[in-house]
Amino acid sequence: MIIRTWFFMIVVSLFVFCSNTLAACYFYGVGTMSGTQKFTVPVSLTLSVPPGIQNGQTIYQQNINLQNIRELMIKCDTSGQFLFDYDYLATPKPASTLNSKIYETGVPGIGIKFSASGQDFPSTQNNTDCSNTNLCKYRYGWNAISSFSLVKIADNIAAGVITGSNLPTVSYNFGQEGNLVNIYQFSFTGNIHISVPTCDISLASQHMTVQMGKHYKGNFAGVGTGTDWKDASIILINCTQFYGNSSAGDSGATFNGTSTTYSIAPNRAELTLKVLSGIEDAANGIMKIDEHPQKATGVGIQLSTTRSTSGKVDLNNPLIYPLPQDGSSTIAIPLYARYVQTKNKVQGGVANGRLEYTITYQ
Repeated sequence: MIIRTWFFMIVVSLFVFCSNTLAACYFYGVGTMSGTQKFTVPVSLTLSVPPGIQNGQTIYQQNINLQNIRELMIKCDTSGQFLFDYDYLATPKPASTLNSKIYETGVPGIGIKFSASGQDFPSTQNNTDCSNTNLCKYRYGWNAISSFSLVKIADNIAAGVITGSNLPTVSYNFGQEGNLVNIYQFSFTGNIHISVPTCDISLASQHMTVQMGKHYKGNFAGVGTGTDWKDASIILINCTQFYGNSSAGDSGATFNGTSTTYSIAPNRAELTLKVLSGIEDAANGIMKIDEHPQKATGVGIQLSTTRSTSGKVDLNNPLIYPLPQDGSSTIAIPLYARYVQTKNKVQGGVANGRLEYTITYQ
């Protein structure tokens, strides 16, 4: 008889499960907010995005500042640091290649982002009002001060329509780490029309000769005195309508919870002057006289945007001109020139000057 003895080795694995208990947070109080509020932000406007706007530049910014809202109280089971949390609930379009926190809008070259306290969504920030407590309250409600911006995200922009359904839905949350309460949700309705306007430079302005005239030395009465101003304005033609935007940094609108108030700034033409004959005094807009065997001395050519020194040009910086929003097809960029005495003694002679200019639209 064969007796077999079987040995069984039983391996017991001991699993230790550990967990951190997170505080539960919730709406609290009588007569206060008791659930998530959902807002639909209406958008209805036309923006002009000229080619001169740089990638990454904001073309429209709209603030969110809720008014006439109910008291908010959030209570948690334990004391701790309260947080503001901002996130995207839905993004119908993908993130842009320019910046992962900017989303496409359905119109080529235009993206959208949300921001609060200088940080782009998604973002979590400490609430400095409630740092070691289990109850945080806002007697007059949480205004959810924040903004969204439309941003240029590509070199080429196409005219088109941004529909509200193509824009993100965002959530504003409040509470402690690991247990945030969804306070607000924002989505969009309506349309934003995008135009890409530009102008042509008139033939006369492309190669302009400004006749400064002949003047006697006796016409100058000392340094800073000069001749009459001559018109050197640049004429733009075939302009399509410039509706405006907020690329200059101002907010274009504010949503208060029920309606949107718009304030769109005009588009701008930026005129950059390149003086070929040399600069005499940049701050006072004075260019040198061209070199010539018989050139005049003691004088320069002064530039101004008005027929006086009140509009004198700073040759170190572009000139900024707001563009009309009324659909004008012909636009004049004002510029004037005169001879001005720059030295104590004026010597007669040839007094020519040369410059080039570049116009970009913002």
